[in-house]
Amino acid sequence: MVIARANAQRDGERLPIAASDSQESDLRERLRRPNAWNYVAINQDQIVGFALGYPRTNEQTPAAAADEEYLSLLMVEPNCWRQGIASGLLAKIIHQARDAGRNRLTLYTRKEDNDNAQTFYRHQGFIPTGRTKENSEYGPQDEYEFTL
Repeated sequence: MVIARANAQRDGERLPIAASDSQESDLRERLRRPNAWNYVAINQDQIVGFALGYPRTNEQTPAAAADEEYLSLLMVEPNCWRQGIASGLLAKIIHQARDAGRNRLTLYTRKEDNDNAQTFYRHQGFIPTGRTKENSEYGPQDEYEFTL
């Protein structure tokens, strides 16, 4: 599974063959969110990239009225890094968010040991908002924002 392998590569761990039960459960939970969307990049009949997101809402804002799209996951198979797959997926996400009438695209990325993702998002035009999640299950995270 792309998500498990990309996370392991980022963390300097041995690349797994399959996702853990907790990774699969987390992915299923994200896919069940209202108006969740996903994109898959395929090369030679294999999934090489995956993106998942949804409108960013709160209790008072239904998904149809949200002005912000949230990018929950963007993962690329490690042996396909730096081949434009993430950029291609992100371009589709930005296009979809604009068509849905959103004003911004936001995401969180781990603060530590995640230079590749942080550099990628900055290069794509995302800027840090200064907001952080200190106690997430993935460790401290910084929020990034892209104005559409």
